[in-house]
Amino acid sequence: MFTPIHLLPQNTGGHRQYKERWETDEGRILHDKILQLIRRGAGEDFLERDFQNGHLGFLENERDLRGFTFENENIVFPKGDNFQAIDFSYAEFGHSHFTNAFFYCSMSFTKFYGCTFNKCIFSFNHCYAAMFEKVTFRDF
Repeated sequence: MFTPIHLLPQNTGGHRQYKERWETDEGRILHDKILQLIRRGAGEDFLERDFQNGHLGFLENERDLRGFTFENENIVFPKGDNFQAIDFSYAEFGHSHFTNAFFYCSMSFTKFYGCTFNKCIFSFNHCYAAMFEKVTFRDF
């Protein structure tokens, strides 16, 4: 059944906590660390080892990037599974360019604004109430 986006719930309870956790001192350090891993290509299970060794702070599991923010990024990924099973719910992707990224993840209430996805694959994603505005898809 199709539901227009303006009729979907906007406040889902704990959404604020996922955004605010990245705004703490610990969150900013962790955000920079994870962003560096992503800039290097991420890859399947790219957070698993750090999570198992207790190096990912407040993350609930090795797939928990809820509330994460990409802003003014230009990332070229190697071919492969970059974001397999990652939870990007409540995340924001703004004014960024992604090339060769493979998104196979959860994106509930995720916002995409002014992004370009070049040769990217979006496969089997859960995009409940995701918002795509001024987004360009090229050579997909």
